Amino acid sequence: MDSRPFCASAACEGGSLLEKYPYDSADLARKLRERYSDFKQDKRYYKLKAPLESDEKYCRVRYLDPKNPRSGSKKFFGTEVFKVFDLHYQHNKK
Repeated sequence: MDSRPFCASAACEGGSLLEKYPYDSADLARKLRERYSDFKQDKRYYKLKAPLESDEKYCRVRYLDPKNPRSGSKKFFGTEVFKVFDLHYQHNKK
């Protein structure tokens, strides 16, 4: 098993991590815009998102070259982040 937060093979934690963490930053912002009536991608959003990025419960990092931790990386977010944003934004009325 790889010791980095998000290893390249889907088998490293049983099942695809992209299934557990399906949203990159752009996808997350898009979903939040759809979900909340008062959502704006502003300082408030980035201030809320910053601590989530370092918590594996909410976010995982995927490296372009898993053998090289200094290679390019991309952050992916799980659905648990919505519970945090629910506390700070108003849901759209259906």
